[in-house]
Amino acid sequence: MNKKQNKQIVVCSSRVYSANEGKASFATTEWGRASSATTKQGKVNFATTGILFFLFILHPSSFLQAGVPGFQAAGTAVNGTGSVTPAWPAHQTGDIALLFVEALGDQPISLTTPNGFVEVLNSPQFTGTGNAGTRISVFWARATSSAMAAPVVADPGNHAYAVILTFRGVTPADDPWDVTAGGVKPTASVSVTATGAITTSSDTLIAVGVTKDLDSVAAFASNWTNANLANITERFDAGTTSGNGGGIAVMTGVKETQGTTGDTTADVTSSINAFLTIALKPIPPPVITLPITNVAARNMTASWGVVNGATGYTLAASINPDDPPSSFYASSTTLGDLSAKIDTPALNANTTYYLFVRSNGPGNSSRWAAYPGTSTLVEFAPVFNNFTNVGINAIQFNWTDTNNPSGTRYRVLTSTVDNPSTFPAGAVVTSSYTYNLYVSSSGLKANTTYYFQVAAVNNNDVPTSYTSSKGTSTLVEFAPVFNNFTNISANAIQFNWTDINNPAGTLYRVLASTVDNPATFPQGAVVTSSYTYNLYLSSSGLNANTTYYFQVAAVNHNNVPTSYTGVQSTSTFAIMPTDVNFTGITANAIQFNWTDTNNPSGTLYRVLTSTVDNPATFPQGAVVTSS
Repeated sequence: MNKKQNKQIVVCSSRVYSANEGKASFATTEWGRASSATTKQGKVNFATTGILFFLFILHPSSFLQAGVPGFQAAGTAVNGTGSVTPAWPAHQTGDIALLFVEALGDQPISLTTPNGFVEVLNSPQFTGTGNAGTRISVFWARATSSAMAAPVVADPGNHAYAVILTFRGVTPADDPWDVTAGGVKPTASVSVTATGAITTSSDTLIAVGVTKDLDSVAAFASNWTNANLANITERFDAGTTSGNGGGIAVMTGVKETQGTTGDTTADVTSSINAFLTIALKPIPPPVITLPITNVAARNMTASWGVVNGATGYTLAASINPDDPPSSFYASSTTLGDLSAKIDTPALNANTTYYLFVRSNGPGNSSRWAAYPGTSTLVEFAPVFNNFTNVGINAIQFNWTDTNNPSGTRYRVLTSTVDNPSTFPAGAVVTSSYTYNLYVSSSGLKANTTYYFQVAAVNNNDVPTSYTSSKGTSTLVEFAPVFNNFTNISANAIQFNWTDINNPAGTLYRVLASTVDNPATFPQGAVVTSSYTYNLYLSSSGLNANTTYYFQVAAVNHNNVPTSYTGVQSTSTFAIMPTDVNFTGITANAIQFNWTDTNNPSGTLYRVLTSTVDNPATFPQGAVVTSS
């Protein structure tokens, strides 16, 4: 168990409550008082104002035990041939009193001074007349203090026998019963079967009252049985000799699930009997009408519907889905409000919590109402690192996360459109999950820019903020192939290549230099770089009679090249010399002279000589010498 779950300290807005024996006792006059609460006729109505919540950590055994109402005490029975005044046994505010009254079968029972008591549904039950009959009437009241005034039972005529039994943890609003049922046994026998009912609530306390027509103070019932009830206990059994005499016996049993209570049987001294079965209902659990809201990394808020008469509510968080919850991480008790925030102690980030809420009333609380499991958020967003292992069809997208624990799950969004986390209209966005700090995408298109964003996600797939959009391009798949040189002149060269594999629109980078292997960027050499979408590059403004070396590669959108073609070279043409003339003419010699201000020094010249005009045309039959 988490160490945080073992604490037994309850702190409530600077007031300390104690937690003992499975119940919380509250050292404050504010416990049980709702904000803006009004009390009228034993009912508490709440007008909630804002959120007032108390946060604490409890061991599971420290909570008020939710469950069935409980029997508290039986008062002193009173009898007489006139009116009788049965006193309340020890009680506290919110307790329910059941007043059981027995009389002759044909003599109605009424209260001259009710003092809050009203008759229970299906009361009375009666049979017979005179000495051969009996009647049971049951009245109820809700204590509004710990010193309730006794009711006065009117004189039925022959005699009255009355006793008050109190119960705690019964629903604090409306009628205390879920269902009632009654009947009679008109012929004396040594057993009685009290008719059962069908409950609509769980955790009801079944109270069965039986009267007799015997003139005896002795107990008359025993061996109570009902296969559908647990903890069957006789709470009262006695009689009177006033008038014709009579008596009352009361038992209780627990019905944990809703449904038929079954009939209750008992052995009795041979007698005529009347009986009434009453299912006392507990405070109902709240109705969950809204989902959990304001979910953050360390807290969340739950809301619920009002339970009429509840004095407060308890919201608990557990890391287990068991209902009732087997262990608590944190709890919040509210006084009349319909929402609470679980944040003290701070919840663990990215952890699934199961929230439960129940209603609290005097001396008891309802069953838990369970919310669906909800995960807190991941506390920190990841941070982009870099791209690695970029290939023709693959990219590895990397990020860092030094704050969230290992085992954090990440969601990566990928698209060929920027900002994939906005899911641009018409764009295809792929989503990938990983527990790594990277995702390797394969099967991508060559020379295509892909954009990536990553977020950490919680157990409910709710992401943190995404990293900003980062893009990179896959590589170009194929390198171009050298073709030839064309359009060579004294100042220009056209470098040509072929590419039958890459798609149209591929960008190429051409390196040119007067030094061999320009792709190696030789030290001291001038290397020019040109980009084109064509399959050629026309270079102009070159030096005449100069050798130029070329290499070309296809480049992707990040300017990453394929391998370059092998180095290819050619020379620009020389420019024709000018200002020709002859000097040093003799009988056997001629000096042919020219000038050259355009070609570089070291230019090689070729002189054609013939006795026929235009030796450069190599006239047919002529002798042309070349020097």
